[in-house]
Amino acid sequence: MSTFFNFLRDSYHELLLVTWPKQDELLRHTIITVVFVLISSLILGLVDYSFTNAYRWFLTLNS
Repeated sequence: MSTFFNFLRDSYHELLLVTWPKQDELLRHTIITVVFVLISSLILGLVDYSFTNAYRWFLTLNS
């Protein structure tokens, strides 16, 4: 049980040593992340839509 408390104490000590980002830097990185996720979602959605339509078209060739 003492190893668990040692772990918590060491973790707390390490958190005190972390250099946390300033608010403007955090906001900038958050915006970059959100934009990247939106662009990636749009691209993957378009790829999925294209493959779905190509698959449906391929299935109608035998009809």
